Amino acid sequence: IHFVLLISRQGKVRLTKWYSPYTQKERSKVIRELSGVILSRAPKLCNFVEWRGHKVVYKRYASLYFCMCIDDTDNELEVLEMIHHFVEILDRYFGSVCELDLIFNFHKAYYILDELLIAGELQESSKKTVARLIAAQDSLVETAKEEASSLSNIIAQATKMTKVEVVFIPSPGLGHLTSTLEFAKLLINRDNRLSITVLVIKFPNTGGETIKTISSSFDSENLHVINLPDCAHVSSTSDVGNSVNTLIETQKSNVKEVVSNITAKGKLAVFVVDMFCTTMIDVANEFGVPSLVYFTSSVAFLGLILHLHTLLEDNSEALRLSLKQDELDIPCFANPVPTNTLPTLVLRKEWESSFFNYGGGLKKANGIIVNSFHELEPHAINSFLEDPGLRGLPVYPVGPVLNLETKPKETVDSDNIIKWLDDQPPSSVVFICFGSVGAFDKDQVREIACAIEKCGTRFLWSLRKPPPNGTMGPASDYPLSDLAAVLPEGFLDRTAEIGKVIGWAPQVQVLAHPATGGFVSHCGWNSTLESIHYGVPIATWPLFADQQTNALELVSELKMGVEIALDYRMEYDVGRDYLLTADKIEKGIRNVLDKNGEVRKKVKDISEQSRKTSLEGGSSYTCLGRLIDYIVNQV
Repeated sequence: IHFVLLISRQGKVRLTKWYSPYTQKERSKVIRELSGVILSRAPKLCNFVEWRGHKVVYKRYASLYFCMCIDDTDNELEVLEMIHHFVEILDRYFGSVCELDLIFNFHKAYYILDELLIAGELQESSKKTVARLIAAQDSLVETAKEEASSLSNIIAQATKMTKVEVVFIPSPGLGHLTSTLEFAKLLINRDNRLSITVLVIKFPNTGGETIKTISSSFDSENLHVINLPDCAHVSSTSDVGNSVNTLIETQKSNVKEVVSNITAKGKLAVFVVDMFCTTMIDVANEFGVPSLVYFTSSVAFLGLILHLHTLLEDNSEALRLSLKQDELDIPCFANPVPTNTLPTLVLRKEWESSFFNYGGGLKKANGIIVNSFHELEPHAINSFLEDPGLRGLPVYPVGPVLNLETKPKETVDSDNIIKWLDDQPPSSVVFICFGSVGAFDKDQVREIACAIEKCGTRFLWSLRKPPPNGTMGPASDYPLSDLAAVLPEGFLDRTAEIGKVIGWAPQVQVLAHPATGGFVSHCGWNSTLESIHYGVPIATWPLFADQQTNALELVSELKMGVEIALDYRMEYDVGRDYLLTADKIEKGIRNVLDKNGEVRKKVKDISEQSRKTSLEGGSSYTCLGRLIDYIVNQV
């Protein structure tokens, strides 16, 4: 065997092993040629092709093509058997192997292949023997980890090292909590001197069990999660800002009590507070420690908020006059910013005092940690060095911080969704999903349905039910019996062959799937980072908060999104501001699925960089190191 290739249906290489001498340039050419040849062959053709005086034997399993190159005199049937042998061992090891298993555990696939083949010849034909050897190898790795951990503990005890205590306070809400826990995990995995306590605040009577389950799954020796008691007199109302602020204020006494216990046991270094919990900086000041803000949106949005806050501080009337213009010059944006894409917190006069307090809270911090990375937002990050109003405020872009589960929740619905995607061609499906709270009234739902039918493209639509008018809260799933009443008559029957309407969606797994070619999204920052990570272009449809700004940045600044809307706005107290027509939605869907578009190329490029930036030598890896140095130096 001269070489082994694993190629996905999208033409992505998942594994290569070269047993004959090929230069790097020749290898790239081989991969390019064979990908084109094999992926273009009809399913009913034989499983080998003559190529450059050799034979290439291949077989498709699910979304992967397993290919081996042999001499033209060798028996291709024996090689097909060898390929099947390899797949069976992968199946046994991973438990029904899929492409994601190989993406996240590619080194294991190489280990297994090395037990099968040496120098291009079959070494071991017994599946049981290979499985036993790999299990022994895993055991050896675990033993080495335990010994390394034991050695670290001995050194720590010998030097009487006291843990550096860090307190995290995320905002109420599942998205903020999950991102905070992932970031905390990133810190302790990088430096075992840190001990982190996460204090969880939640709205009374909203998703408490889910939050407790997620919290407990992160609990470990160096990461402790404490669910603060409910404040029963705080209710969920349509005024989101005041609800959150009131809830955080009422929790200050609980936070002080927990932190007092922490300081009695170890050295408290810093508070890390969520972007909406900056009033907790007052508590940090009482304990005499600095505060960092964990900002779960973009660097561009951070710069915009701080710049507009400075204008408000200088002259509130001047800011109001500026907001009447069509565009504003904002240092963190390379292009003028349309006023109608600014956050509601800025645009609505009655929220001016809330915005003033919010921006002022951010400026009280000793530094701001941002879930982004330099390769994604170079202009915005550099603006903090160049803008006199921002210079001197340390910003730490340490992203992307993502919760990338390798497999969906074990539910019948999620299993059916992934199985349906398995049957679709590469990059052919548009995924329509608006996050945990994104849901529309009947008229807007029907415009989306009409656009889908006009396109005739394959689709996966997460259609959710909005909460009652005038209240805030997460969207919920429609009962199956109610779907027909919300959608145009006969829609489900007419589109049954090309699409699927679902409730909750396993978003990470859908975006990671090779069949997903585009994402109609609300442009929440976490969803944006997930889509970029998996190389899926976004069609922008923002709803509230930072999402209009994120949509603008994707389309205008980064050239990584196509526009459905930039200024669409949905508020809890007034609903949507206008109806987005089927024609606009259809145009956006067609554009986001363009396989040869510049947007897709740009997203693929940044996708690769998003995976490298957190590795040793990457910009986020380096920035995280600087942040840890700062934290440790506080004690």
